[in-house]
Amino acid sequence: MAKPLVKMEGFRELDKALRAAGEGAEKEFRAELRSSPVMNMIVRDARTRLEATYGKHENTGIRRVTRGKTSATSRPSRSKGTAAASIRVLANSRGVSIVGGKAKVPYFGWLDFGGDLKPSGGRKNMQKRKFIKSGRALYPAINEYRPYIARAAEQAMQNNNQKAGLHG
Repeated sequence: MAKPLVKMEGFRELDKALRAAGEGAEKEFRAELRSSPVMNMIVRDARTRLEATYGKHENTGIRRVTRGKTSATSRPSRSKGTAAASIRVLANSRGVSIVGGKAKVPYFGWLDFGGDLKPSGGRKNMQKRKFIKSGRALYPAINEYRPYIARAAEQAMQNNNQKAGLHG
C-alpha cells in the first residue's frame, strides 16, 4: 500500500465529525479546502519548480540515447508549459489532491521523478533522466507548505461550521 503523501493528526476525527454534521458537509469542506489560497500557492510553486528543471542538463540529468550513443537534450518535444499547466488541485469523494499530468502529458511522472522514457510515437530514441525519489516539483512544494495545509483545513472547517450554523 502506498504511503500517504501528507499525513496529519486529527483527520480521522475530522472525517467522523463531517459525516455526523449531515449531508453535504463533506462536499462543502472539500470545495472550501480545494479553493483555499494555500492549495493555489502549492500549485504555483510546483509549476515554477517544474519549469525550472527544463533545459538544465547538469541539474536534471536528461540524456538521449540513440543507437548506443548518449547525448544531452533539453526536454521532451512538447511545450514545457503543457506539463506545468497540468498541475492542478482535484477534489473527489476521498479528499483533496494535488496532481500533475493528464492524457496530453503522459510524461509528467518522468519529468518530476526521472527514469527512462522509452521510445513511443514519433520518437525513436530513449531519454534518460536521473531518478529522484522525492521528485522535483510536487512533493517538494507540498512539503514546503505542509504547516499551512493544516491551517487551511482548519479554516475550511470553521467556514463550513459557520455556513451550517454550528459553533465550536
